[in-house]
Amino acid sequence: MYNARRVLSITALMGLIASTVAVLNGGSCSAATGLTCPTKNPCCSEFGHCGDTNAHCRGGCDPRVSAPDACSNTPICQDLDIKMFDRTSWSRITQKPEDYNGEADDYDFTLDKGSITREDNMLTMMMDEENKGTRLSSTRYMLYGEFNARMKVTGSNGVISTMILMSDIHDEVDWEFVGAKTGEGQSNYYFQGQTDYTNGDTHAFPNTADEFHDFGFNWTEDKLEWKIDGVVVRTLKKADTMGWDKVSHFPASPSRLQFSVWPSGIEDVSPGSYEWGGGAIHWNQGPFKATIQSISIKCGESRSSEIDVAPDDVSWQYSMSQGNQTSLGQASFQPSSEPYKASDGGLSLHVSSPFTLMVTLTLSLLYFIF
Repeated sequence: MYNARRVLSITALMGLIASTVAVLNGGSCSAATGLTCPTKNPCCSEFGHCGDTNAHCRGGCDPRVSAPDACSNTPICQDLDIKMFDRTSWSRITQKPEDYNGEADDYDFTLDKGSITREDNMLTMMMDEENKGTRLSSTRYMLYGEFNARMKVTGSNGVISTMILMSDIHDEVDWEFVGAKTGEGQSNYYFQGQTDYTNGDTHAFPNTADEFHDFGFNWTEDKLEWKIDGVVVRTLKKADTMGWDKVSHFPASPSRLQFSVWPSGIEDVSPGSYEWGGGAIHWNQGPFKATIQSISIKCGESRSSEIDVAPDDVSWQYSMSQGNQTSLGQASFQPSSEPYKASDGGLSLHVSSPFTLMVTLTLSLLYFIF
């Protein structure tokens, strides 16, 4: 999400402290603090909670802070071309994510939360005051490729429509559409969840409430491109993302394609996000909708000799190098012929970064004192 003024609210900071305490009790996890999950709840979900269910160990499971080998392997990309949401395409969306057990050959997308409807062979994501938003995620993970969707985004204050690529270690590539700013798309990217609100840009396009547009990404090892109606509007070269740590801060891990509509205009968000989204959402004007007419995915390839996908490889598998007292180990991934199935967890809960934890709590305390 793009806005340099986004800051933690008092509520969010209190939540951070509460989450840290929960981590020490074995309930939460975070790569930012270096706290991992225990054997009995080995998988760290995308929302930072430890557990052993499909929701924890499958899509979004963070291998950096899960017990060793606890996260499920993730299905490798296959080309996808949904020209319309007819009955066949609709049947390949599982609307019961709690029952999804890695059947990527049967399903193209999971409905993670919220509700969707099908009308005129199009898919509409619905948001109202009850569901607080809707999200779809691809069942397969892509490492590079071309991604396109024809969409009609919502145009209401406090409502955000998105098309993003998101990896389990929080590499992220975004298209975000702020309802209060029709005819404007915001491109953005993040590297492994590191907070940096200077990576975004804004792009105008002609738009009315009833118009569909084609939005997309071209993603290779060397560069990222954002597209509107087939025209590249932004290019990011990997060579230009070198960080202070001498590492390229460039998204480069297997990612799901996700679509969502969510509320920025509610009390639970930070003041910066609230302002960025156009202020308060007016629920009486809902339900709010974002409609998808078509989706295409063309799988890319890695030229790296370290990532060689063999004909019988069906999944991505993460492994972790050994960390030390003050930092987590590094996550690496390889293609695998093993199915999309979780392994047994390993080590018990530990604090990989006590220094980071101490600093976090100290700064939080100072924030409230002064």
